[in-house]
Amino acid sequence: MSRQVLSVGPTDRYRTIGEALAAARTGALISVRPGTYAENLVIQTRVTVTAAEGRGTVEIRPRSGSVVALRADAVMFSELTLRGGDAELPAVDVRRGQAAFDGCEIIGAAWAALLAGGRVPSPCGTAG
Repeated sequence: MSRQVLSVGPTDRYRTIGEALAAARTGALISVRPGTYAENLVIQTRVTVTAAEGRGTVEIRPRSGSVVALRADAVMFSELTLRGGDAELPAVDVRRGQAAFDGCEIIGAAWAALLAGGRVPSPCGTAG
């Protein structure tokens, strides 16, 4: 089985990252064309989201709320600018799962740009 690749941009099938996320299967690659995207992304499937033309070409900047809320087991972001402008919420909110950032810039207006939660196993193997 080949990896699902979804392109996002003004002239592509998916005009928003959210539309591509809704259509993405586990393991999909979402390739985002240059521009600024005013979206709040809720990640519910393990995907990779990358800037199609490299670092500094894609900015995700919603009007309010977190840029990203992770609800899947894992997500990978590559070469994106994630800019949160909400003074009450982090730019990236990882309540569960794992988030990896390669060449990304995360900017927030709240007390934390990235907030990670969840339970961490203790070194002895019992819940901590």
